[in-house]
Amino acid sequence: MDGEESISETGDFKTQDIHAKVYLRTKWSNSELYVGSANASYNAFFGGNVECMIALWGKQRYLNVDKLKQDLFGSDEKANPFEKVEPKEYAATSDDPVLIMLESTVRDFCALRKSAVVTEKEHFSVAVTMQPFQSEAKMTLSPLMKVNHQPLSENISFTGLDLRDISEWYVVTAKSRGKEVSRVLKIQTTGIPDNRDSAVFSEVVRDKNAFLTYVAFLLSDDYLAAFLENMKNCKGDFQFLNMNFDAPILYERMLKAAANNNDSLREIREIISLTNDNIIPQDFLKLYEQFEKAVKQ
Repeated sequence: MDGEESISETGDFKTQDIHAKVYLRTKWSNSELYVGSANASYNAFFGGNVECMIALWGKQRYLNVDKLKQDLFGSDEKANPFEKVEPKEYAATSDDPVLIMLESTVRDFCALRKSAVVTEKEHFSVAVTMQPFQSEAKMTLSPLMKVNHQPLSENISFTGLDLRDISEWYVVTAKSRGKEVSRVLKIQTTGIPDNRDSAVFSEVVRDKNAFLTYVAFLLSDDYLAAFLENMKNCKGDFQFLNMNFDAPILYERMLKAAANNNDSLREIREIISLTNDNIIPQDFLKLYEQFEKAVKQ
């Protein structure tokens, strides 16, 4: 957390992102809402961690579990940004001292201040700069979208990149004594061209049939079922290619979206903006514009 050095007594501090947690406690007619940095762990509340929490008090008739769920998750499950996860039995953390050292090394690296800048000549290049970092492990960094592992240094350059290879996501790998740990991390990257998203989308949706199949997928009631059906018909090809598209299915789904879920139609508009004009069937575009006008009325 920025500013930690001003309160650190030992001088050993780390910069790191923080994200808030929410806790709601109710008893009888009273409610207590806590918002802050503390995880639901022993170290956060009893183990000496430095945390910041804000406590709000109220009555259950105004603040309760049902109202909080409504505020966080909404009433429409399709618009819910959260996914329910059932706790599972997880394997115990490895007690291998080498793996423990590698995990700690990667965490320390992720806490460093880092930045990246994209430049373009014949191809794209990304220059990553960071604070000095020393470790007994062999450390490398690579763009996520194109494997190109470079040894860690204060200045790293990745060259020969295509537009679709550029992103803010990278892979850091630590190796020692025949073992390795890799993690994906985000590095603030400036200079990414505005048309990068369109270039990536064009790699997935390459022709008119793929475009229509992708739109039908977005309009499906069950994304997972639609995805599995597409995988079956495409023989494992996730790029929505080589599939004979059934136009009446798309028309039916657009009717349902216009009647029940306008957000889906807005998502299609975003897809249209990312797609090359020569890929979008003109008949579909005219049909979509008619649906769009009907929804606005």
